[in-house]
Amino acid sequence: MIESTSWPPKCDVLFVYCRLEDDGRIHGWKSNLRDLIRESGASIVVLAADNTAETSLAAAKETGYGRANLVLTFDRRGELFGEFFYKLFNAMKQGTSMSLAWVQIAPQIPGRDHPDVPSSLFLCEAGQIAFR
Repeated sequence: MIESTSWPPKCDVLFVYCRLEDDGRIHGWKSNLRDLIRESGASIVVLAADNTAETSLAAAKETGYGRANLVLTFDRRGELFGEFFYKLFNAMKQGTSMSLAWVQIAPQIPGRDHPDVPSSLFLCEAGQIAFR
């Protein structure tokens, strides 16, 4: 695991812990989320800090670059955040694609809450990714 507070490391999976401004910019940075995705080269990016749906969607707006399977987190729900990603990544290590593993664990049905997983939204921009 590599951590950085100055610039994203080159990686396949990037967890971003930041506060977002109302317009979706990363608080205290001149770069935006899509810049971080492009610079890291990550195929999977998790916006891992609690942010509002409005600021998260603003950060995720299309720019023509920096595409990834993107997870926007609205409420980590304590330990459920880590437990969810453990289950998700374990399924992906078994060869299940991220999108299929996600819907098996937490189907995204509008208006339906899953109290046993983090409140989040999965944007499948990079397609069917699994781990080897």
